[in-house]
Amino acid sequence: MDKRALALFLLSLLSLGQAHHKETLYRNSYVYTFYADDSDDVHWDDADYRCAWNNAGHLVYIKTYTINQDVYELTDFWGNRESWIGAHDKYSEGFWHWDDGTKLSDGYQNWASGEPNDHRGEDCGDFLSPTNRWNDEHCDQNYGYICQKDLIKSSASDYTEVVYTKPSTDRSFAQQGCSLHGFQLLEERKYEIVPEILQQKHGNLRAKYQRECLVMEGNKFEKQICDETLTSACKAIHTYDLKISTEQEDYMESDRIEIDCTASGIPLPNVTWHQGYAPVSESTDQEIFQISKKGRSTLIIKNAQVTDTSRYRCFAQNQIGNDVRKTKGYLDVRVHPKTLAIPVNKGRSAGIQEQSALSDDIEYKEPSSCQDRNENLWMLPTIFGLNVLMILLLFVFMCRRSDPAPPKADNSGHEFTNYAVTVTKHQLPDGSWST
Repeated sequence: MDKRALALFLLSLLSLGQAHHKETLYRNSYVYTFYADDSDDVHWDDADYRCAWNNAGHLVYIKTYTINQDVYELTDFWGNRESWIGAHDKYSEGFWHWDDGTKLSDGYQNWASGEPNDHRGEDCGDFLSPTNRWNDEHCDQNYGYICQKDLIKSSASDYTEVVYTKPSTDRSFAQQGCSLHGFQLLEERKYEIVPEILQQKHGNLRAKYQRECLVMEGNKFEKQICDETLTSACKAIHTYDLKISTEQEDYMESDRIEIDCTASGIPLPNVTWHQGYAPVSESTDQEIFQISKKGRSTLIIKNAQVTDTSRYRCFAQNQIGNDVRKTKGYLDVRVHPKTLAIPVNKGRSAGIQEQSALSDDIEYKEPSSCQDRNENLWMLPTIFGLNVLMILLLFVFMCRRSDPAPPKADNSGHEFTNYAVTVTKHQLPDGSWST
């Protein structure tokens, strides 16, 4: 089967149903997607399958504190709910592992108090929001689910849909029909082999392409000359590939901060910055403002203050038909006083609260140059010399106290020493006394 024809076939199947996509988060080297409500409240096994079907990877493996905080960021806005994650002990009770085989006991864990307790055979893990903890649950419960995919494995095709417009007899009109909605006319140059089977749901739908015409008749593809009135097939791509221009999160007072956020899609998505969940002003008169255009927004903090410390979220979204999918990324910006040094970054503190205080591990600022250090070096020999002098004086004083007093001389010039004398008296037989 021709690869391009197969790709078209798969794209057509993608348009058959819509998942209840809540939000997508781009963070570090992963893409996280949250599905929930209605048809996406499913059993654990179905949730894992749907992550793959939606080209969203697999149920999330929360192997680090950072990933746990990113999952919390993804789900917290949507209220108090439980969502499936990729942990279970279905094969051996008490032997919890991620679905890739990694044992939970070998790494990070964040169970709620008293969990997992295997209450009446609970074998599948879920994420509790907003408590930010894990729980074991019966695998046949119906919950939403959180998918995880390596960023390097994510591509535009994961977010592409085929959208059909009004019939047209001319390529230029077909192009205009797609452009009217911000889409692109789907282009295919050559088809040697076409799929023979297509879902009956498409009926007698026909599709017109830029170079040649491929027509869907009933349940199969046929090639025809492009002089008929045919429905145009347009390519639309949901928002994807959100990028924040820097990973730096620590700044000093009075710094000018500029951070770009970009996103791709067809049509190009609207991109906006939020401080916490409050939109950042677009007025350049403000100390904190953003400059936005299609596909890009730049956050600007003119003169950073400690009070500007916050989580800054970048949101991007476009609309395809009635489907609007929210995509976001974030930075935890910390502004430190000038008198203090920026602390060693121990990793992004994804759990930072809005308008949070400075972290406790801020250190005093070291001299900023060799000159500053040299100006203080004169104190070292001075302090050392004073200490040595004090020790010598104390030694001399102690030695003088330990020496015996010099002998005294009488008037005749003879020296004598006073000693304590004990006198004993004895009585003689004649009654006299002798000493």
